[in-house]
Amino acid sequence: MQTEKEDDDDASVEEYVALSNFTGGGSNQVETDTDAWSNNCTSVPLVSAAGTRCSCTPRLLQSGGGRAAGGRRVCPRLLPAPAAEEDEEDTSLEDPWQDEEYFGSYGTLRLHLEMLSDRRRTEAYRQVILSNSAPLRNKVVMDLGCGTGIISLFCAQLARPLTGNVNSSASGGGGGCLLWGRAPWPRQLVKQNGCEEVVTVLQGRAEDIHLPERVDILVSEWMGNCLLFEFMVESVLLARDRWLKEALTLVPCQANSYYAEKMAFWEQPYGLDCTPLHYLMICVQKFNLSFALFSFNSHLIDPSDCLTAPCDVLRLDMYTLEIKDLEANALEADSVHAGPAGQSFGGRLHRWNHRPAQEPRPALYAYNNAAFTDEDWEGIQMAGRSVKRNDPNKVGRFGIGFNSVYHITDVPSIFSSDHLGMMDPQEKTFGQRNSGFLWSLDDAEHQKALIEMHDQKEWSTVINKDQHFDGTIFRFPLRKEASDISDNLYDSDRVVELFDSFIADADLSLLFLKNVTSVSLIHINMYGTVKTRLEVKSSMSTDVVLESEDDSIIESSTRFKVITLNSEDHKETKWLLTTCTMKEGNVEHLDSLAKKLSFFPQVDLAFPCGEKRDSSESRLSCFLPLPNNESNKTGLPVYINACFGLTDNRREIKWQEEDQQHDEHAVWNELLMKEVLPQAYIMIIQDAINLAQQDNLPVSSVYDLWPDIAQIKHKRKWYAVARDVLDLLFRQNVAVLSLAKDEREFITPSEAVFPCNGPTSSDILAAIKRTLVSCGENLVTLPGSVASAIVEAYPHLDTLKHGSLRRIDVHTISKPDKLCLLEFILSDEKYRELEGLQLLPLNDGSFRSFTDREEDTALIDSNEFPRVLLPFCKHLFIPDNLRPACSAHLKELARENIFKVINIDAKRVAEYTKRFLPQDWKQMSKGHVTWDVSSNQHPPLEWLQEFWTFLNTHFKELSHFIGLPLIPVSPLSVSQPVSLATLEQKTTLIFQKRKQMNLPEKITELVNKLGGTAVRENDWLKHDDLDSYVLCPSPRSVMKVLGNLDSQNLIRDLKTASHGAREELKDYLSRLDCLSVTEKDLLSKLPLFQTMNGSCVAAQSKQAVLLMSGLKVPTDFPMPASVVRCATEADRRLLQLLKVKLLDTAEAAHLLIDCIESRACRKEDTEKIMTWILQNGAILFSQNQTLKHRCKDLSFIEVNGELKKPSAFFDPRIKTFKVVFESDFFPPPLYTGTSQMLQSLTDLGLLNKEVDVSPEHFLHAATLIDKAHVDSQTEALNRAQVLLKMLDTNDLFKFSPEQLIASTC
Repeated sequence: MQTEKEDDDDASVEEYVALSNFTGGGSNQVETDTDAWSNNCTSVPLVSAAGTRCSCTPRLLQSGGGRAAGGRRVCPRLLPAPAAEEDEEDTSLEDPWQDEEYFGSYGTLRLHLEMLSDRRRTEAYRQVILSNSAPLRNKVVMDLGCGTGIISLFCAQLARPLTGNVNSSASGGGGGCLLWGRAPWPRQLVKQNGCEEVVTVLQGRAEDIHLPERVDILVSEWMGNCLLFEFMVESVLLARDRWLKEALTLVPCQANSYYAEKMAFWEQPYGLDCTPLHYLMICVQKFNLSFALFSFNSHLIDPSDCLTAPCDVLRLDMYTLEIKDLEANALEADSVHAGPAGQSFGGRLHRWNHRPAQEPRPALYAYNNAAFTDEDWEGIQMAGRSVKRNDPNKVGRFGIGFNSVYHITDVPSIFSSDHLGMMDPQEKTFGQRNSGFLWSLDDAEHQKALIEMHDQKEWSTVINKDQHFDGTIFRFPLRKEASDISDNLYDSDRVVELFDSFIADADLSLLFLKNVTSVSLIHINMYGTVKTRLEVKSSMSTDVVLESEDDSIIESSTRFKVITLNSEDHKETKWLLTTCTMKEGNVEHLDSLAKKLSFFPQVDLAFPCGEKRDSSESRLSCFLPLPNNESNKTGLPVYINACFGLTDNRREIKWQEEDQQHDEHAVWNELLMKEVLPQAYIMIIQDAINLAQQDNLPVSSVYDLWPDIAQIKHKRKWYAVARDVLDLLFRQNVAVLSLAKDEREFITPSEAVFPCNGPTSSDILAAIKRTLVSCGENLVTLPGSVASAIVEAYPHLDTLKHGSLRRIDVHTISKPDKLCLLEFILSDEKYRELEGLQLLPLNDGSFRSFTDREEDTALIDSNEFPRVLLPFCKHLFIPDNLRPACSAHLKELARENIFKVINIDAKRVAEYTKRFLPQDWKQMSKGHVTWDVSSNQHPPLEWLQEFWTFLNTHFKELSHFIGLPLIPVSPLSVSQPVSLATLEQKTTLIFQKRKQMNLPEKITELVNKLGGTAVRENDWLKHDDLDSYVLCPSPRSVMKVLGNLDSQNLIRDLKTASHGAREELKDYLSRLDCLSVTEKDLLSKLPLFQTMNGSCVAAQSKQAVLLMSGLKVPTDFPMPASVVRCATEADRRLLQLLKVKLLDTAEAAHLLIDCIESRACRKEDTEKIMTWILQNGAILFSQNQTLKHRCKDLSFIEVNGELKKPSAFFDPRIKTFKVVFESDFFPPPLYTGTSQMLQSLTDLGLLNKEVDVSPEHFLHAATLIDKAHVDSQTEALNRAQVLLKMLDTNDLFKFSPEQLIASTC
């Protein structure tokens, strides 16, 4: 059912568009047809003058539906709502809010802008006034509902008449019947256009205005949609009768146009000065006032766009028209739209907005296909209980009879067969002592009486045409005001609530009814649109009917009933319906009460098939469902119906409470529950079993029928009922349990084998079923509710048999079933009984036995110790996808330390990690392994990080994990193998970067080359004890790494390393401030230093020559092998740490002299050494006098194959020496190349003074001169003269006689 508002929002079957055609008469008559279709269904002006009349005829065009462009429904109402819906009343009772809303809308510029910008309409007014200028002169014109006053201004401009302007709007707009505020706009516009002397603005209702005299002409724009929409016509007619002298009516035509710019419009519309409104528009725009001036749209609709031809529906003669004529037209219009009720088979309820003359109100209609009998006509006139109350076969006996309709109406009517009846308990319609009449429509006198009755127009069609109906129609006009019968008022909303309450229980409404097979709820709106809110039907199966045996104490039948519900959705429910009646003579008290109360000892049970319904929603019915409250909810899976004794308000059944211990209706109900209901319940279960065995019902439905004890324990009475049902069921030892091996075979509880403790899931149940069935057991599998019912109510629970799973042969059982059985067996926590049972699952899919043997080891991980820590043992873990309950039991079993089932802990992780390393890792060499994460034999990528997390959490020291490859050397990668280094006490691992210290790149490369391992730092490779196994980058750590390497390999690799690498290492190690004995011993053996010839040697038992600054010993000198270079600061620091003697240059020169003296040097080496010494003699001899003395005594100058000392030679710089002596008496040029060399030779004894010449030298010189005389007398003479001069200068007496004799010989 829908309310009127909802109907207006929905597209109806037929919609209407209004087309108006008006003609005006007079001496200067203008006739214009509208040529535009307007979405606001145009308003039409009316001008009256003496001697003419106007007829107005609106025409309706039927359209195919839709909406006009402006958004409003193009569906005019022929009469305003008050005229069509209310009786004649005092106008003082009219709703002031409606007036306020109506006139308030004319107080906004939006509406006036919409009307005035319709140029065709406004120009039509103007043209009418122009063409009737003569009649206007010197006439008093009344403009009724002046709006902005534009029509008055038109009149004033033409003839300057005395114009009265009547306005009722808040701001000067529109005619009406309510005075509302001031009217500034007409007054301002009149003044602005200079017409204040001829135009007077009056404000007030037309009904209230008082004028000093009648007017000559009446002007008004009063027409709305279909002429009468706003119903201003009453005010026009009243003003015509009260104030118009003449009776001529002139009506121009009008039309709408498209809306143009709104701001510019107010500047000079129609030649008038409207600047005050222009300024107001500017203010509206400036301050964003909520006038919604620009929110509307308008569209012109061409007549050719309409789907059908126009037709006249109303014609008004304005000259003779009276208000009462409008009322008559309203009634006729309403009759046109009142649709006839449809027919139905079954019961139907209608809400029909029929509008009779005296009762314009909604009414509720009900009709069915059964005609009234004389007994029925008699029964509806009786007060109190239903006339069927003494007939146990009548469902109606449980109602309150026809009197129930007076809850909603005062004057019900009934049309059945050829009779029409009307009830008037208050005797207001037919007078005193006449509370109703029954007419026979085939009686002419009755027909005439009905036709003449003023109040029976709603039945006029029935009286005049139909006169017969095969069934019964009830009409219940809704009570809209309190009466002597009731103050319970009904309107459309209340009927909607009534319908909704019925819809809520619609699927149950026909469940227990035999004769009513369908019910429909239909809404017919005021336009005759029919909408079916609900249709519910029932059909009873005749193919499957089960009846009780003759010797039973009950008489029962079971069948299927289908309820079909068509509303917003379609729903079909199949019910299993059992009717059970206790035969007379079995329960004496029940028999006596049945006779006394005229009740029938019958209980009906209904169960919804094929759908799971919450048992908490199951309800009681007394043929119709009782209210949906807690007291009527049973908690049972079946719906219960019976001839119950009800409370006075008929909302609950009676029980034997303290105040009703002896109430016969309560006793009756208790007897039904105790004696009949258990029998009915057993019967529906047994019949369900029969139907399941015939494939007419799922077997699961049998168990769904069982009461769920857990759900109804809090319902004391219904729990007792459920116990009675179960007690009877078990007492009769009914075969109600379905065999697992064949679910359609049922056995008694005493024959059944039950699974131990009852499974908790369907897959466990299925596994147990397959296992026990394979062993030949009569296994039954039960839902939890059925198992609970057996535990709760079975009288000899300890006699029931339970199957044992602990001694079964599991080899033929599938893996899923084994897991299910394991969970089930573990559930009783009798773990020791598992010994030897091969149900212990492992991750590789195998099953071990529960023993304490090593080969039956099973590991269980936890959040603290996940299995990723032991990827090498993944085959020993229990599956990680075991159900939580099963895992929990196995963990508890492991805690009891019964079998070789182990909850891993930190100690176990360490133990099993070492034991189960991959085989290729166990064969590792050099402390490194290759980790291939893509290999199934190696751990997954996440293992290493998880393992270090574990180490940080559970171990303060890493000594437990020595020998395990836990240090990543290369970056972790999925695509590339990863190198892992082992933890070792004598570690060769060092971090490249750690604790803000870095290992230089060259040192990193050299460490790796020498056999150590440089490790990259990462975020997770951390531990308090890690620095003991992976050293921090420092010179001492490098020394420790080198010390832990094999010394022979280390020395060999160092010798093959590049010179630069060794220099980097020396430089890095030179940062040490001290050396331990071990470090000193190691460093002294490392070939880090160079001899003078560049050989790589250790510093052990060596001396070192400083070659750092100042005068340096050339490296190509033949220095002894025991001497190494000290060429850098790193050399110096390391040699000092090693306590190696550092030789300065002079000291190194001594070593060179030693080589010369020992004849270990070649001639070339001697020459180079002595040349270097002589060249640097100033430095060397000043530093070391011993060196000077040794060089002075050293015979190193070779002349003619003889080595001589420097003192054996003359200084070549002395000229006399050069003349007198031959070249052999001078040092070779090799030693005299520089002045420094000559100076050094001089320091070593070179003869450079004549006084130092010995007699032997003189005698030798004389001998040479003598020999030279033979070859060259001149040369000999010159040499002799020089010699004589030298002799003159020197003392000859220094020569001994022996020298002289020798010289002459």
